[in-house]
Amino acid sequence: MGTVVKAGYLTTTGDPVGTDIPVTGIGFTPKVVIFFWSGKEGFGTNTGTLAGVGMGFMNDAGEQGSAAWSVHGTSGIYTYSRSTLSHCVLLVNWQIGTVIGALGYVSMDADGFTVEIDNAMPSEFNLGSVGYMAIGGDSIISSKIGSFTTAGSTGNQSVTGLGIQPDMLFFVNTANPIDSGAANASIAYGLTDGMNEYVFAKGARSHATASNSRGYDFKGEVQASLDPQSLDSRSSFVSFDSGGFTIYRNETSDTEDVVYLAIKGGEWHLYDDLTQTNVATDIQKSGFGFAPSGGIVMSGNQAFSSQDTVNGAHQFSIGAFNALDSRVVAASNISVSGPSSDSIGLFSDIAVYENVTVASGSVGRADIQSIDAGGFTFIMDDADPSQAPMVVLAIGPLEISDDSQIFWW
Repeated sequence: MGTVVKAGYLTTTGDPVGTDIPVTGIGFTPKVVIFFWSGKEGFGTNTGTLAGVGMGFMNDAGEQGSAAWSVHGTSGIYTYSRSTLSHCVLLVNWQIGTVIGALGYVSMDADGFTVEIDNAMPSEFNLGSVGYMAIGGDSIISSKIGSFTTAGSTGNQSVTGLGIQPDMLFFVNTANPIDSGAANASIAYGLTDGMNEYVFAKGARSHATASNSRGYDFKGEVQASLDPQSLDSRSSFVSFDSGGFTIYRNETSDTEDVVYLAIKGGEWHLYDDLTQTNVATDIQKSGFGFAPSGGIVMSGNQAFSSQDTVNGAHQFSIGAFNALDSRVVAASNISVSGPSSDSIGLFSDIAVYENVTVASGSVGRADIQSIDAGGFTFIMDDADPSQAPMVVLAIGPLEISDDSQIFWW
C-alpha cells in the first residue's frame, strides 16, 4: 500500500476545440489530478495588462471542477471570476465573465491521463502551460468533487452526501454562484488535513480609480471571499464526517458556491514554514510520521494576515514536486490601480516557490533540496527580500515495492 504522485505540466495554446491532450510518462493511473495556472505560456515570465489565474480538479469518477480569475486593463479595468463543475481548467472573459478557454476530463490512463480542449485558449492570454499534481496508488481509496453554497448565518454548516469520510480537503471559490461570471472579481484557495487549515483569498475591483488589489492569507480558516476589496465571507474547519465534512461560518455578509475536492485515504501532513533571506539556510521539517512521496507548496509571498483583515497584495505561488528534478511552479502578481492594471505570470520547472513582481520578475525562489524519510528540506536558490510563509502539503505514504530499497541522504 502506498501513494504515488507526479508533478508536471501540459501545454494548450494552439489546439482546436475537441482535441484530446494525452499526458503520458506519469508511471501510474491517477485517481486525482490537481491543476493550477498563472496565465503564462511556456517557461519564464509574462508581463502586461492581462492575467488569468486559477485552480481545478478531476478524479477517476469523471468528476471535475475549477475556478478562475481574470483581469484586463489599460484604459479602464475589468476583472471577472467564475467557477464551474464542467471543466477542470478554466479561463474567463475579463469583461463579461463568459468561458473563453477550458479543458475537460476524458480519462485516467495506465500511464497518465487525457483532457480535452472544451474551449480554445485565446492566444492573447498566453494560457499555454498548466501545472498539475497527479495522485494515485493503493492507499488512495476514493475522492469526491462537488460544490456547496455557504450558509448565510454564523455557526456550523455540514456538507453531506459525499459517500466518503475525507482525510484531505481542498476548496476553490469565487464570490458568486457556480457557472455565473461576476465583475469585481475575487478567487480563494483553501485546504485542510483536519489538523491545520489555510486560506488564500485574492481580489480586485473593476473600473477602479485607485489602487485596489487585495489579499487575505490566513492560517486558521479554510474558506473566504472578498467583495473584492473587503472580506464578506469566512469559514473555518470543524470536522471530517462519515458522509462529508463540517465547517463553521465565521462571517456571512455574503454567500457563494465553493468547489471542493475531498480525498479518502493516503497520509497528509499540512504545515507552514518561512522562506529565507539568504541562500545558505535550510528550510527543513521532519516528524511527518510517514515517508512522503511528494508535496504541494502554496504562498501569498507575504506575512500571514491578521484574522478578518485584508492587505494590499494580489500575489500567489503554487508549486508541486515528486523528486528533485520533477517539479513545477506557477506564480502571479497582479496590481490593479485605476485606470490601469499591471500583472506578471511566471511558470517554471526549476523551483517549487516563486516570489514575483511586475517591475523585477522573480525576486525570490525556493527549491526542494531533499525528500527525507519523514520530512522535506527546501533551500532558497534566490534569497527572498523578506521572509514569507510557505504552506506545504506532504503527501504519502511513499509506495515501496517488496524488492526495493530506498535510501535518504
